[in-house]
Amino acid sequence: YRVLTSGFLHSQNDYSHIVMNMLSLYIFGIALEQMMGWWRYLLVYLFSIVGGSFGVLLLDDPTAEVVGASGGIFGLIGAYLVIMVVLRERDNIRALMIAVNVAFGFLVPGISWQAHAGGFVVGALATAALLAPQIIQRTRSIQR
Repeated sequence: YRVLTSGFLHSQNDYSHIVMNMLSLYIFGIALEQMMGWWRYLLVYLFSIVGGSFGVLLLDDPTAEVVGASGGIFGLIGAYLVIMVVLRERDNIRALMIAVNVAFGFLVPGISWQAHAGGFVVGALATAALLAPQIIQRTRSIQR
């Protein structure tokens, strides 16, 4: 149960991290929900939270106690990048937000880059899987 529920808790030691997560959730969440629909968005977010927990299990001490929404947030970032690559579009504002999130994760102590990595990978893969029919259709129409 901790693999999923940890994504809905947060350490109270660093409020700037909570603010960064909520700002990122707002910026990427609204765009992704409109692009994917609410149920795909929800699945990607939940899978990403689990992916963040597994990232910690695989890349860090398996007994580490990590909480936070960062795995889910980075999963949304991975999802957004997959969609932007498929659409062949650029979004400089959100690209800047991604860069700030990555830097923040490495510069601020106590933030689990392992959860970020796990969430990112699972979010990107989940998005590719959930949107595979649309991606294939889009690719075929571009090739013609």
